[in-house]
Amino acid sequence: MTRILSDDLTEAEQFTLSALVAQLDAKRPRAAVRDAYYDGKKRLDRYGISIPPQMRDLETVIGWPAKTCDVLASRLHLGGFVVPGQSSADTGIEDIFAANSMSVEIPQAFVSTFIHGVSFVAVTGGDTSIGEPEVLIQTMSATEATGLWDGRRRRLAAALWMPVFDARSRKPQTAVLYLDDQVITLSKEYGGKWMAVRAPHKLGRVPVVPLRYRPRMGRPFGMSRISRAVISLTDQAVRTMLRTEVSAEFYSSPQRYMLGADESAFVGPDGQARTQWEAVLGKMLVIGRDDSDQIPTVGQFPQLSMQPHAEHLRSIAMMYCGETDIPPANVGIIHDNPSSADAIDAAWAGMVGVAELCQVELGSGLTEVAQLAVMTRDGLSSVPDELLRLRPKFRDASIPTKQAQTQSTVMQITAGVLRPDSEIALEQLGYDQTDIERIQSEHKRAVAGDRLAQLLSVAKTVSAPDPAADVPNTVVA
Repeated sequence: MTRILSDDLTEAEQFTLSALVAQLDAKRPRAAVRDAYYDGKKRLDRYGISIPPQMRDLETVIGWPAKTCDVLASRLHLGGFVVPGQSSADTGIEDIFAANSMSVEIPQAFVSTFIHGVSFVAVTGGDTSIGEPEVLIQTMSATEATGLWDGRRRRLAAALWMPVFDARSRKPQTAVLYLDDQVITLSKEYGGKWMAVRAPHKLGRVPVVPLRYRPRMGRPFGMSRISRAVISLTDQAVRTMLRTEVSAEFYSSPQRYMLGADESAFVGPDGQARTQWEAVLGKMLVIGRDDSDQIPTVGQFPQLSMQPHAEHLRSIAMMYCGETDIPPANVGIIHDNPSSADAIDAAWAGMVGVAELCQVELGSGLTEVAQLAVMTRDGLSSVPDELLRLRPKFRDASIPTKQAQTQSTVMQITAGVLRPDSEIALEQLGYDQTDIERIQSEHKRAVAGDRLAQLLSVAKTVSAPDPAADVPNTVVA
């Protein structure tokens, strides 16, 4: 068990730190198991049945646990943040996120959330002298971070990040304790003494936000997508594949038998006994008569079929699909007849529903991260009024085709719901914020050019001489 004791901490701080360290130690082994399943490095438990000793070290890998997390993460695309009544660019959130490469970090945090049930995002002031951004946003895995949940305030009461381990002793060398009024960085000095460095802040809350998957009462940090059911089905599939490999050896080399043969049938020309493979794989089998001048009986056992293994694996795969809402075709279960577009949409309906729920759950955490980033940048102790209605902007989880997306947007424009040049219309057409700004800039330049042409045309008309003014008066008889 890990112990971190420091004379620089108060009694309350030491108690909180010890509770967090104990909680992280308790969760790490199970988190490591799920990491091993995700990476395909979990070795199959040996039951001592159905597997010859020569094939026990055969590595058989099925990537279902990784697919369980990656397929859902691929349907969560954060397109920025929106604030009703104003442009999100005015808040500077996009600049803060860009400085922290959050377009790369957030998808990683989503995958980590699905593996362990929760990941953490810390928002603190950065050290610009060493190249850090002014506001530092740091994502943390549940294997190296944890927190104490405050159910009344619905946020963390304290958090711990303990990432650095000594390669030999596997003991922590650094720990960061996040509290309501300060961030305490603890470093293990020579001799085993822990030194604390304090960094006060004005946020009035712990600057760490959990990103949770399926939290519920009694389990505020959510649950892993790699559930016990997924683990069990993966183990069953791996064992089935391993049995298939064993059966394939007998399938490719049918078993023969001889009745009444003497030992000379199994001796080669050099007088040495034939190996088992030579006896089985020989192209021609020459056998002499026995002592009674009778020809030995030669036969072959019925050849094993691979079909039972394939059907068993298929049934396991279908149970896995039902557990994870992933369509069967996405795990290699191919039907004879191709699916129609409606059938494909129906197959993905369950996953789309899960993704839409994740947009709400994860979006709530991302909103807190964005608000904390602005508060840290401006030195505020509460969320600004203009950011109370800040919301994340996710793309459609159903991932419609370009044609379907365009048709839907055109219909809304025709019905008068959207303006053709509005930012919302361009978003629904699938453009990101950079392309939207470029398109709107082009529209403005085009409109300005048209107005200038109109003004020049009017100016020429006004300044041109009136032809009728030079015509002398004439008298018509």
